[in-house]
Amino acid sequence: MQVTRLSKRYGDRPILDDVSFRVGSGERLAVVGRNGEGKTTLLRALSGEIGLDGGSVSLAKGERVAIHDQRPPRSGGESVREYVLAGAPHALAAEEALARLQARMADGDTSEGVMGAYERATAELERAGGWDWRVSAERTMRGLGIVEGHWDQQLDSLSGGELTRVSLARALASNPDVLLL
Repeated sequence: MQVTRLSKRYGDRPILDDVSFRVGSGERLAVVGRNGEGKTTLLRALSGEIGLDGGSVSLAKGERVAIHDQRPPRSGGESVREYVLAGAPHALAAEEALARLQARMADGDTSEGVMGAYERATAELERAGGWDWRVSAERTMRGLGIVEGHWDQQLDSLSGGELTRVSLARALASNPDVLLL
């Protein structure tokens, strides 16, 4: 990850000003500071959750970033399973694209465009863990102590500790190249 001259302001207050660094493959980086100094803003900017006023974040083509949200949403009507699986939008989108393309092919459309799109969607799903990516996400939930009986519970019914584990499961479900904690 190459970060070059990031800047972010909230009103008149600069939060990030000319921030630059590089993190190579296998390296770890810790961001330390007092409350309100911009640590979460930096992480949200790196994950693409918020826009920047200047600068750039560069990743190798196809690399994915996931963030473990320190305050995941408690409302919205999502179940634990839905929230965790939504952390892998690329896998969900690939599944949906494949379903649409398979329907078109079943109707006899085997045009070059459909076949090329099918190949690209298949490659994206394979990169996300293949057809077993959901099984992997469920294995992650179990590994983090999220019992199967809670997977269909609404997020607002969870304790703070449970919600933290669910947020980590969501970040890991995307099989990220860069994990922001």
